[in-house]
Amino acid sequence: MPRSFLRTAFLSLAGLATAAVVGLFATLACLFAAEDYVVQPGSPMYYVGISPVIRSLKAPQGAVGREYFGSVGDGNKAPQSQLGFDVAQHTQGEVWKDLDAQLRRQGLQPVTTMAVPADARRHPGTEAAPPTEAEYRSAQHELVLVSAHWVQRAGAADVVRFSITHFD
Repeated sequence: MPRSFLRTAFLSLAGLATAAVVGLFATLACLFAAEDYVVQPGSPMYYVGISPVIRSLKAPQGAVGREYFGSVGDGNKAPQSQLGFDVAQHTQGEVWKDLDAQLRRQGLQPVTTMAVPADARRHPGTEAAPPTEAEYRSAQHELVLVSAHWVQRAGAADVVRFSITHFD
């Protein structure tokens, strides 16, 4: 191969590597410039700022309002990554089961579960109300908090808002 071709190829690769490094530093600068941020899946901030635990979770079929949130934390506030979405109220129990299975596959185990009193939230045909909050921990003491809250939307059917937060 001619030397000029090799030299041109080397300079092109060096230029691409430089652009990638500059892009990474720009993403990191944006991440640390904003304490709290909302990101879109696939964006550089999504991969840098949202933990793998949260990125690996699949929102259930029919989930709406999916949102990824992160925080670098400051002072005594721990860094965190969060996935939030809304589901139809009647699917809440199945969503809990699915999230529990996904978190267990990642090596997280439930340590506490809090439920609303059954008589306050019992739906016709169900045995008991689904939990409203569950805490999971890994062997490395990572903490994931799952919460579900009933939300009344003006002019729409009631939904349950799930938030899954990983404290990094």
